[in-house]
Amino acid sequence: MSVAELRTHLANLAAQLPASQLSAARRDLDVSQAGLAEAWRGSDHPSAQEAQAAASAAANHLADIIAALECVAEDIYAYTEGL
Repeated sequence: MSVAELRTHLANLAAQLPASQLSAARRDLDVSQAGLAEAWRGSDHPSAQEAQAAASAAANHLADIIAALECVAEDIYAYTEGL
């Protein structure tokens, strides 16, 4: 495989990482989380706090995944520049 082919394959790989799709999902999750918080506001139901905490933890976990994918894509692009 030539260097040019390797660059192309790596660039294609980086482009396939779903960071932008997950960012959109994160925005949807944030909207859903806000709606959930509003719906449960003032509730004394035992699941109210648990649901909000679970939604918050999911949003934080998704943010970590997005950041990692973005970092990987940047690393791939930086590597290909050095070839």
